[in-house]
Amino acid sequence: MILNLPFARNFPVVYFTFMGRTAQQMAICSEQKKRIIQTVWLPDYCCDTMIYPFLDCGLHSIKFYPIKWNSEKQQISVDFQFFTPAKGDIVLWCDFFVFQSELYEEVCSRLNQATLIHDITHSLLDDNLSTEHDDYVICSIRKWFSLIEGGVMWSKDDLIEDFKPSTGRYFHLKKQARNSKDKFYQTGAECDLRYYHDYSAQADKYARVEYANRLMSQETVDILKSINFSDIKIKRHDTSVYIQRLLRLNRQINPYLFSIPLFLSEYNRNQVLDFLQQRKVRCAAFWEATDYHKVVNSLMLKNICIDPSVHNLKVLSDISQKIELQKVIGGGINV
Repeated sequence: MILNLPFARNFPVVYFTFMGRTAQQMAICSEQKKRIIQTVWLPDYCCDTMIYPFLDCGLHSIKFYPIKWNSEKQQISVDFQFFTPAKGDIVLWCDFFVFQSELYEEVCSRLNQATLIHDITHSLLDDNLSTEHDDYVICSIRKWFSLIEGGVMWSKDDLIEDFKPSTGRYFHLKKQARNSKDKFYQTGAECDLRYYHDYSAQADKYARVEYANRLMSQETVDILKSINFSDIKIKRHDTSVYIQRLLRLNRQINPYLFSIPLFLSEYNRNQVLDFLQQRKVRCAAFWEATDYHKVVNSLMLKNICIDPSVHNLKVLSDISQKIELQKVIGGGINV
């Protein structure tokens, strides 16, 4: 069985889906067949792809609970004053950057019989990950292994659906974007970086309308079968530690396997993001605000996430030999 992970023993059914948002949509539809949903609870620090699957399923009563960043502990916290789910509600919980056991237990203790969909995209390979209180577990697995498609949903029940094949315009455009990105990392040509962003933006538009009720292609399933998860986990752990030391931000080292978060001033976030991307550092903003965000968490204006990859370790090491990275990150690019 693919993804032979310890927590999966709690879930006898697993679906390999087109994307993470597809897995989320399938979980929502499954729950709607069991009961009438009253209210959806979402973290206000989230991607738009975590919002519109609920809207597409006809669930418009959405409440956002506030997410905060503890800069001392380098962890997420929740303002529980605004988190009051009840029976008949759905709560979407996301592990932000790492699995935090105490926070997870606190969230679960306040569910009041609400259904819990647990997004483990950031914590898939975390040794401390727990899913014992979850009704559904979802993951956008493509983001871990640089795949064009790929999501997973774990459930305790079989779904009765007429699944669609994993095809569409998205694939063609995403492959074009991938080729442009690879060329940029090889040559550093600015035009390839622009092509990458252009093709990605077009692909995302098609993904918005093509994501629902699709399973992962057999081609991607076969790729996943060949991946050594243990090896990936060790490499990402080691590079994460080294990159954090390289940045020298006077903070504790956390085992960020998925991405290393940096929360900057909103006045220099975009400058630093452009500076790093132009120098071939694989990084992104989590997340960009869209029309779906009726509530915009200020963290979305400040965050940069760096991929803990061997590529980034090498690039950042080369950059640090020329400039002091902590000054770039702390005060913009005027060094």
